[in-house]
Amino acid sequence: INMAYALASDLRVDIEFVPFDRATLAQQLAADDFDVVMSGLVGTLERSEAMWHTSPYMDVRLAFVVPDYEVRRFRSLETLRTRRGLRIGYVDLSRGFVERLKQRMRHAELVELETNRVFFEARSQDLDALLISAESGAAFTLLYPEYEVVVPAHTEVSLPLFYAIGANDAEMRDFLEHWVDLRKMDGTMEEYYDHWILGKNSNDKGARWCIGRDVLGWLD
Repeated sequence: INMAYALASDLRVDIEFVPFDRATLAQQLAADDFDVVMSGLVGTLERSEAMWHTSPYMDVRLAFVVPDYEVRRFRSLETLRTRRGLRIGYVDLSRGFVERLKQRMRHAELVELETNRVFFEARSQDLDALLISAESGAAFTLLYPEYEVVVPAHTEVSLPLFYAIGANDAEMRDFLEHWVDLRKMDGTMEEYYDHWILGKNSNDKGARWCIGRDVLGWLD
């Protein structure tokens, strides 16, 4: 949201937020329903073929969201590989990546969900975990505190995020490529990342909950 406002300010235009359906995103972009998608869109081979987009502006770390009483059982990927009957939900992942994951976790069933909220609000599906980025997962655990984010030990799987461009607008794509680079170099993206992901606040002298320290263990 901050980056969207920064972009509108730099372009000196008003901003309008438009909802979209991931299933019809490519068609909506081609129809010019909006100029740019700035909502944590995961880069996949399918999307690279179907829509114009920028280079990745950020990588997020893949993790599981599980009920808090299941955290220990998901800390070891090796243990999960031998666990039978495991059902894992996911949203918005590349088909190729899902196929590779199925090969590595042959005893698990991967279930594609329409939205991440289905995992939390429709427990009738009897899912054991949700495969999601640690950053997004941590946001959901604020809404559903009975769940926790788990990054299995010795796993380093990242997902690229990019901005998608409407109506095959080459000029807009070129502009956004340069704009993202400039906002990285001037510290804008780092400032927003530190605040929203790492939980840093220059005006807050006390310790506060944050993804970087309390979930990912990046900070002391």
